[in-house]
Amino acid sequence: MATIKIHNWKSRKVVNMRASNGKRVVVFTNKYAKVPNNIYNLGAQAFKGWMRKQENLRLVKVYENDEVMNFSLVTKSYYNKYNSHD
Repeated sequence: MATIKIHNWKSRKVVNMRASNGKRVVVFTNKYAKVPNNIYNLGAQAFKGWMRKQENLRLVKVYENDEVMNFSLVTKSYYNKYNSHD
């Protein structure tokens, strides 16, 4: 089971883990998209399973290169607000 490392950065939790393809995966959370601490303790598979069950949260890819993929965990209302093309 893959381990998850947690860091705090500008009042956000930063989740650092490794994908199956060898890339580092970094997920930035905020005060609206909170992840329970016991999910972090259970590992990467539990985090992915928990994410699939969340109907009000969305992972948005921010950046990707050969070594790292950065995602931001946001609420769906926030995502819809900033991606509406009115």
